[in-house]
Amino acid sequence: MVGYHINPVLSAGLRFKYQYVSANLYGTDFNASNYGGSVFTYARVHPNIYLQAEFEYMSYEWPTVGGSSIRDWVPFLFLGGGAVKQLSGNVSLVASVLFDVLQDDNSPYGEWEPMFSVGIVAGF
Repeated sequence: MVGYHINPVLSAGLRFKYQYVSANLYGTDFNASNYGGSVFTYARVHPNIYLQAEFEYMSYEWPTVGGSSIRDWVPFLFLGGGAVKQLSGNVSLVASVLFDVLQDDNSPYGEWEPMFSVGIVAGF
């Protein structure tokens, strides 16, 4: 993930994502690589609270009957917000809750299932 502070309130950036999946489905081993990316923006509404919007486009590999697979691109539009706790000069702890408002039929997530994330942000 790479972001840029546009001003004290707005930040924007890009995120690249890769997932390796290994599962045993109905007695058959299935391995897949899912990949994609997103563009995001954060708006600070308070020094410790932000709103977030993120458009993500992911390529998922799905198993089919007979042991083969198909690949499909799935769009997401995540909206939500989070909290920031500054740990030191340029390092902060962030936690967010996002919801996919597009609800694409091929989404691997349940209907209106919240996405939780916690991480460390380091500025340069």
